[in-house]
Amino acid sequence: MSRTKRFHPLLYVFFLFFSFDLFCQEAEKDAIDGEPNAQFVFGQDLLSKKDSRGWDFIFIASLQGHLKAIDLLEPSNNYYPEIVNYKNLIISQCQDLARGQEFSDTHKKDLRKNGNAGDVNTQYCMWIYYVNHLGIQKPEAYTWLKQAAGNNHPGALMSLGLLYLYGYIVPEEEPQATRLLKKSKDRDFILSDIALKIIEKAKNN
Repeated sequence: MSRTKRFHPLLYVFFLFFSFDLFCQEAEKDAIDGEPNAQFVFGQDLLSKKDSRGWDFIFIASLQGHLKAIDLLEPSNNYYPEIVNYKNLIISQCQDLARGQEFSDTHKKDLRKNGNAGDVNTQYCMWIYYVNHLGIQKPEAYTWLKQAAGNNHPGALMSLGLLYLYGYIVPEEEPQATRLLKKSKDRDFILSDIALKIIEKAKNN
């Protein structure tokens, strides 16, 4: 009579640990590549290990408009108060953030229709929906972001400026980042001033 082989509990624990380790490695790679949700996940992982570098990743994700990162940053002493105003602005402009889950194909089709019809706010929000991991893929989100920035949306100008500042998606180009961030600041987008201060601080170090 044959006996069924049982899966040893220690092997199961090892499998879970190995899978989590791979997940963290992938999150680290994506975070360094500029993925906002990965920055949030990896930042949390670092903080759980008492590694203060986690705040750097959380901060950059916050600047990109990642709401959960802003929520994590807000109670700490590691944030600019303007970021909370940024969060409120994003929520008011990109109302589909309230859905809290990946968009259906039908809804994405409706958003694309609005963006193609010239709704600059929707163009910008497509980027914010990508940042918040709602099912918009990076290549499409980046295309919409460039279009919104070309239409002088102040938030889009800042977001695109951040990409050039950190070398995410695009080459790292400080002059281009500064130009876009100043253009955003001229349109009274207060968070742009924070990014410009980061550039100035880097120059002085």
